[in-house]
Order: sequence, then C-alpha cells, then structure tokens
Amino acid sequence: ERMIIDSTGLGIGTSSPYQKMHLQDGHFVIRTNSADADDNNVWFQKSRNATDGSHTVVQDGDDLGSIIWDGSDGNSFESAAKLMAEVDGTPGDGDMPGRLVFMTSADGAASPTERMRIGSNGRVGIGTTSARGALDVVVDHAVGYVITAQNDGNNQNRYGIKLQVGSDDGSGTSYLLDFF
Repeated sequence: ERMIIDSTGLGIGTSSPYQKMHLQDGHFVIRTNSADADDNNVWFQKSRNATDGSHTVVQDGDDLGSIIWDGSDGNSFESAAKLMAEVDGTPGDGDMPGRLVFMTSADGAASPTERMRIGSNGRVGIGTTSARGALDVVVDHAVGYVITAQNDGNNQNRYGIKLQVGSDDGSGTSYLLDFF
C-alpha cells in the first residue's frame, strides 16, 4: 500500500504515520510549469484563535513556523539545526514584524541553540539577540578570531577589507579604513 489515512494522519510510504502528514523514504517536490513569473509557495500561518478560519493577533516572540533537521544518534532522532520565523515586535492591522532565527547544535549537545538572527529592523546578529548595527558579531572565547577574511586570489589585484563610513555622494565627510 502506498498511502494510508488513519486517526493520526496521512501516511505516504508508511502504514503508521506519526504526524498529520508523514512522507517516508521519499522526496517532497513542488513543481510549477507555467509561462509566467509566478512561483511556488509554502505558507506557515498562525493565529492565536483556536477556531479554524478565525483571527486573534499573535504576540511578540510567538513562533510562526520552523524547519528542523534531525539525525539519528543510533537510538533516537536528535536535532542538528533549526530555522525559525518569529514575531519581532507588536503586530497591528496590516503590520507583522518578523525575524528569522538560525540555530545549530554544538558537538555534544542534544538541541540547537541560536547562532544568528535577522531582525525586523534588518540587522543581523551573530552571537547576539540584539544587534547594535547592520551587522553585529559577538563572541566570548579565548582562542580564535572574531572574523577571518582571506582572499586567496592568484592575481595582482588582491584586496582585503575595506570599511567606509560617511556619505558616498561626495557631500560629506567620509572615513575610510583599508586593510591590504
């Protein structure tokens, strides 16, 4: 039998689904063949109302959806990585602030911890949940560098890091720091 529907859910490739939809030993494909610019979508939608089709506003910090990658440790499935979408502020009519949280499990750990987030303000935080600038990298370890950049090109025009602060239209003061 290729498909079963029971009180637990829909099983494809399994006779005993353990979720509402369980695809066993196969690939999930969404394909669009159309002569237009439209794409495929997977929608995660959440309301705090328990009645189907009804709406109650979600709250700051609510999880809106996750993609989780698990691997077997020989006894059970353990999470290695997780990508999560959350509410990042106070929603209002026609307003839904969101953030993406990237999580991985360290060696020896059984569950993922946050490594990076992109907030509703567009700021990227690595090692911090409240980025103070467009990119904020925070580490707390005694060995290794915070950032390593290497250009291993094979020509004469190899450059390192360029930081520029100020106006790019020539109307103001610009501060430049180059590392070659």
